[in-house]
Amino acid sequence: MKKKNYNIANLQLLITFGILVLLMVVLAIYSENYLSVTNIFNILKQRACLIICCCAMNFVLISGGIDLSVGAVYAFVSCVVAKLAVEGIPLPVAMIIGIVAGAACGSLSGLLITFCKLPPFISTLSVSYLAQGTGYVISNSAPIFSGLPANYGWVNGFLLGVPYIIWIAAVIFIIFLIIQRTTVFGKHIFAIGGNPETARLSGINVKKATIAVYVISGILAAIAGILQSSRISSGDPNLVTSGLEFQAIVSNVLGGVSLSGGQGSLIGALIGALILGNLYNGMNLLGFGTVYQFIIQGFVLIVAVIVDLSLKGIGIDFKGIKVSMSKTSKRKSEKNSN
Repeated sequence: MKKKNYNIANLQLLITFGILVLLMVVLAIYSENYLSVTNIFNILKQRACLIICCCAMNFVLISGGIDLSVGAVYAFVSCVVAKLAVEGIPLPVAMIIGIVAGAACGSLSGLLITFCKLPPFISTLSVSYLAQGTGYVISNSAPIFSGLPANYGWVNGFLLGVPYIIWIAAVIFIIFLIIQRTTVFGKHIFAIGGNPETARLSGINVKKATIAVYVISGILAAIAGILQSSRISSGDPNLVTSGLEFQAIVSNVLGGVSLSGGQGSLIGALIGALILGNLYNGMNLLGFGTVYQFIIQGFVLIVAVIVDLSLKGIGIDFKGIKVSMSKTSKRKSEKNSN
């Protein structure tokens, strides 16, 4: 059964990659500027924060949870770092404090889930409101850009001709890919998502691993917030409206991550994020308004879930159906005989 599920996962990954290639070919045909180096870098820069958050959301979804606080923490930390920088705190120190703040948000979500037994949806939504409100208080409900130090936009620099933000996203992705595929922690996440009780009985500390997953999500959301704040040279509480958490969920589901947990890969999540990035970029190049992106995002999510459920249907245990059918037939025959 595991081999069958593995083959289905590979098939879904292949389909997703095919969609990405087809999308790129179509955009290259209809827009002469699409394949330019400048535009490719533009896509990667715009989606670097999404790729970072996809890494965290991938772990959360595979563990059987969900994190709706990512976008709020993203905006909140951008305000924290900008406010501290304006107050004269050295930028590296301000960034560390911002990461700690993100970790605290993730810890709160994890504690509410594991010890208070609240559903992940409610726990992370509560933390989302707390972070969002705090961000607006810190910034007085307005972007913080006046008085920022000259080096605040450091992430817009280049290394070997490639923007820093792309390098950072790539390094984070590779680190988490290694964690997922080679470490005991990565295996534990899959086990917890597959069956938490079985994982507990096998000796896995489910509570500890669950809290760790949400702490990681908070930290990566904070890093994304710091990078975006540096990129736009502003701490903006309105970043919460970007819908980053939903984009991360859509990217993961599109890449084959199961919403019921226990299945998925970071490679698939990356492909999903690139599909969204290329789709939005193509719409802009072709003159579509940004409001249509929300419609497309909803449509893509529906299609991704339908494909996910359809492919899972391939792996149905037909023996179980036969047994069920035989029992049903037996009951009907008994009823008819009576």
